[in-house]
Amino acid sequence: MADASLQSMLQTKAALDLGLISQADFDSVKNSFLKAQQIKAAVDVGLIKPEDYDSTKQSFLSSLLGVAPAAAPPATQQSAAPAPASDAAPAPPAPRPAPVAWQLPPPSPPAPAAPVAAAAISAASMRRSPSNPNVPTNIPKMGGIRKMGQGTSMSGIAVTEDAVNLFYMMRLKSTYKWALWQVDDSGTSVTIAAVGEKDSTYEDFLAAFPDTDCRYGVYDFDYTTEDGQKLHKMVFFNWAPDSARVKAKMMYASTKDYFKSHLDGLSLEFQASDLDEISEEEVGAAVKALKRG
Repeated sequence: MADASLQSMLQTKAALDLGLISQADFDSVKNSFLKAQQIKAAVDVGLIKPEDYDSTKQSFLSSLLGVAPAAAPPATQQSAAPAPASDAAPAPPAPRPAPVAWQLPPPSPPAPAAPVAAAAISAASMRRSPSNPNVPTNIPKMGGIRKMGQGTSMSGIAVTEDAVNLFYMMRLKSTYKWALWQVDDSGTSVTIAAVGEKDSTYEDFLAAFPDTDCRYGVYDFDYTTEDGQKLHKMVFFNWAPDSARVKAKMMYASTKDYFKSHLDGLSLEFQASDLDEISEEEVGAAVKALKRG
């Protein structure tokens, strides 16, 4: 579930849609929201020390209010041995250095990965491999409810044409049983992450979700009614494990509705942080409870 800051952001977007605030007001709130997430993400990845977080936050809030940040209290000086008595006047105190404007330091280059023995690879890592890592490209246009290229999500993330066309290939042609999508490494687009062939199972689908990152997923769920009719429903999944970074959770949460707006024909949505929440039994019961259509 999204935290209070994201809920406030979504409420601001709703106010814009209702015409209660201007686009300029919304952009100002959005920029402040994204800046705050950058500061929090810098703490999470170790670019800012936890003990420096309060002063960094204070500087950011001061910039929003348009006031100068409060001066830091002078550092406690260690007591020195008393100087010998002298008729000379005491030396004036040294001037305090001017405050330095804070800015996020550039990330350090990643250290080369050390070789890992095969025995050290965890069972969980072995389990997280898609049944078909050969992601399709140049997918023919299959339809859609929105023209591509119309804007981005609240986080400034777009959706690629292949990402949308893959969904319609699944829905109209049953080319794949399931698919996963991800926000690419540049943080600018939703792209295809993995697909499952026609004979792929629900267990394969769950195994493709990463342990420490978020994903969107769609599974083509087949079932047979009591009168023998075979039906299928397209089920959407928003995967956000507890171990994922806060920044990733925020990006995926603020982009989900924009991505879904390109996908016509979804029947159900599941939000999950643990695989037990989206077991085949749980999802199957929800699908069968839908009215036939």
